[in-house]
Amino acid sequence: MGNAGIIAVHRFEHQSKNRICGSCWTTPILDRDELAIHKEVGIPRGRLCNEAMKYLDPNERHLMFAASGNNPLQIKQCINQGASPDTYDENRTSPLHIACRQGSLDVVKELISQRASINITDCAGWTSLHIASYCCRPDVVELLLANNSDATISNRKGETPWDLAGDDATQNVFLNYWQHKVEEDEPLVPAAQRENYEVMTAQKAFPRPISPLTEEKSVISVKNWIKVDQIPTGLFSQTSPELLERGKRIFNNNANKGLSFFIALGLVSPQPSQIARFFFTLPGISPVKIGELLGETDQFHKDIAKEYISLLQFEKHNLLVSLKKLLKSIKLPRDGIMADQILDAFSDRFWSEKGPFLSKDSVHHLAFSIIMLDFSLHDHTSSPLDKEEFIKSNAGMHDGEDFPEKFLTWVYDEVQRETLRTKFEEQVEPVFDNVVYSGHLAYKSGSEWKERYFVLSDGILWFFMSTTQATPYGLIPLQGLNVHFDTRLLGFTIGSTIPFPYVKFSEDGSIQIQTASFLSIKAGNLKLWLEGFQKVTNIRLSIK
Repeated sequence: MGNAGIIAVHRFEHQSKNRICGSCWTTPILDRDELAIHKEVGIPRGRLCNEAMKYLDPNERHLMFAASGNNPLQIKQCINQGASPDTYDENRTSPLHIACRQGSLDVVKELISQRASINITDCAGWTSLHIASYCCRPDVVELLLANNSDATISNRKGETPWDLAGDDATQNVFLNYWQHKVEEDEPLVPAAQRENYEVMTAQKAFPRPISPLTEEKSVISVKNWIKVDQIPTGLFSQTSPELLERGKRIFNNNANKGLSFFIALGLVSPQPSQIARFFFTLPGISPVKIGELLGETDQFHKDIAKEYISLLQFEKHNLLVSLKKLLKSIKLPRDGIMADQILDAFSDRFWSEKGPFLSKDSVHHLAFSIIMLDFSLHDHTSSPLDKEEFIKSNAGMHDGEDFPEKFLTWVYDEVQRETLRTKFEEQVEPVFDNVVYSGHLAYKSGSEWKERYFVLSDGILWFFMSTTQATPYGLIPLQGLNVHFDTRLLGFTIGSTIPFPYVKFSEDGSIQIQTASFLSIKAGNLKLWLEGFQKVTNIRLSIK
C-alpha cells in the first residue's frame, strides 16, 4: 500500500469519533502488518489519542504526552503537581503503556519508581509488557520482568506477551527469564525428575517450539552494511543536476536514505557540521523530513541536530520568537521521543545565548509546555488549555526557578493570538515519474535468478523490490561499463574488466556495497531496453 493508502487509513480513523480506539492518530508509528486486511487496527497498543484524553485535566494530559518523550524530569514534574502515575484515558491507556510503546528506558524507570501499576490492562487487555514485547523493546521487557511484571496475563485474544514477541532479542529476554525461574525452583525438584520438570515448565510457558539459547540461527549477515556516518564520500563518479533533483525526491520520501545517497554521490561528506549546512541551504527539501532526520536519537543524528540548530539566529531574550524560527525551519515529528530530542538541542542552543533562564532544563520544560499550549489552542482535536492551568503547571519548575505570573500570562496571550507553528503542506513527489525505460527484469545472482523492478535514468540502472516501493532499493552506476545485448537469448549483460560496484540502500540509511564483474539480465521487452541503453553516454554498447 502506498502513501495514499496510509493517509486514507488515518483519515478514516480520525473521522471515527464514536470509536475511540480508531482515532489514535497522533503518533504515526504503524504497527507491524496493521495495514494488512486480516489485521485488527482498532487496538490502542500504547498510542496517544487526543480524543480519548478529552476528559483529562491539563496536567494529566501533560503527563501522557511526557510519557511519549525521553525526559524523566517531565514525568516527575507532572506527578509532583498532582497527576497520578496511573492516569488513564478512555481506552484505559496509561502513561506506562505509552512509554513502553515509545521505548525510553529512563521514562519507564521513572514511572516504575513513581509506583505506576505495572500490570494494568487497556481496553484490549494489553499490559505494558504486551506492548513492549509487541514493539520489540527487549531492554524495556527485561526491566518490566525484573520489576515483577506478570508474563502470564493474556489479552482479550488470549495472547501472552511472549506470543507477541516478534524479534530474537525480545524472545531471548523471555527465554532467559524463564530459565532463571527454573533454576530458582530446581532445589525443590528431585534430581531424577529435574529434566522432565524443565521441559514441562518451558512447554507450559511457551505455546510454540523453543530453540536452545546456544543454537546458531541462520540470519542474514549485516557485516557488509555500512552505517550512514561511515559511507565513503563520492562512491559514484558521476554527478549532474538531474541526480541532485533525484536525491531531493529520495530525501523527501525517506530522509535517511536520501542522506546516504547524497553522501555516496559526493555532494556532502559524512560530517554533522557539513550535513547540517548542506540541508540548511538546499532548496526544495521537506521541513517534515528535516524534522525526522534531526529527531533520530543516535549520537550521529544528535550532532547533526545540534549543528543544524546552531545555524538558526535566535533572540536570547525572546523564547517565543526563537521557537517560532525553529518551527518555521522544521516540523517537529509527532513521535514524542524524536520531538523531545529536537527540543533538547534547541534548549541547549537557546540557553547558551546567556539569556534570562537559570538552566537548560528550565528552557526545555517551558519550551515543551509552550508547544503543548500551542497545540491545545490551535488544534481542533484538542481541548483548549485555560490560562490559569498553564500558569499553575509552569510555576517553580527547575533549580528553584519560578517564572513570574506576568511573564506566563504574556506567553499565553501571545500563543493564543497566533500559532507558533508553520503550516507545511507536504506534497511528496515520486522519485520517478513518466519513466519510459522501466519494467521487471530477471538477473542472475550467484546460481539463482531473481526478479526486480528496474528503472533506467540518469545513466544509472535503479532497482526496486516492488512497484509499490517509494524509494529505490539499489542502483548500478553504468558509467564506463560494457553492455552487450544478445537478441537471440532475449537478454543483455553488464560487465567490466575491473569489478564494478552496485549499491543497496536500507530504510535506515545504511548501505551495502557489492561488486561484480559480470551480470546476466533477461528482459521481456528487449527492444525497449536496447533503445534506452542507446541513449546512455559513457558506456560501451554492443549488439549481437
